[in-house]
Amino acid sequence: MKQLNELRRETFRLSNALLCVLIASVLVFSTACDSPVVSSQNMESTDQVTKLSTESHRPEVAISHDMLARIRSATAKYHDVRKAEIKGYGEATPFIPFMGYHYINGGLMDLNVNITMPEALVYVHNPADPNSRRLVAVEYLVPDNLVSSEEELPDLFPGDHDHWHHVEDAGVWGLHAWVWYPNPEGVFHDTNPRVGTGD
Repeated sequence: MKQLNELRRETFRLSNALLCVLIASVLVFSTACDSPVVSSQNMESTDQVTKLSTESHRPEVAISHDMLARIRSATAKYHDVRKAEIKGYGEATPFIPFMGYHYINGGLMDLNVNITMPEALVYVHNPADPNSRRLVAVEYLVPDNLVSSEEELPDLFPGDHDHWHHVEDAGVWGLHAWVWYPNPEGVFHDTNPRVGTGD
């Protein structure tokens, strides 16, 4: 477990520089205008995801069921990645171990963060269809040049478990919400060990 955690931290650090370049390209574009990762046996139904996301033994059980349900309702259409692309989300990263593929909408990146309009969508390979991807999480992003400290970031959810993380090399603050795929580390944890490395 210790070696796995070290691997996850190292791969996340190594991805930061690449993420910086790719996010920058998405922002420029917006202003100017495979092996399975998870098996079909591991893909839960929406009801199971809801239960594991909101009724687990993690501290965030106090999170309003209604808030998570609103996010799922607003993003359900993006299980079809083509609909996400039509709405301005573009593939901004390759597969990042323990996360997935990030599709970012640069036009949403400001301080007006809305939980039903995430700046990024996170996908993995879809075991039911090798030619498509499966939505597993959303991510909220705020450019770090818009705030002088973490205290100025939006407080999106009740409680103290939705911690923003600073991706310094990419110049953004990020907050994942694993609303479509259970995360044993917690709904708001940066990474999800169940996603795997993509090997």
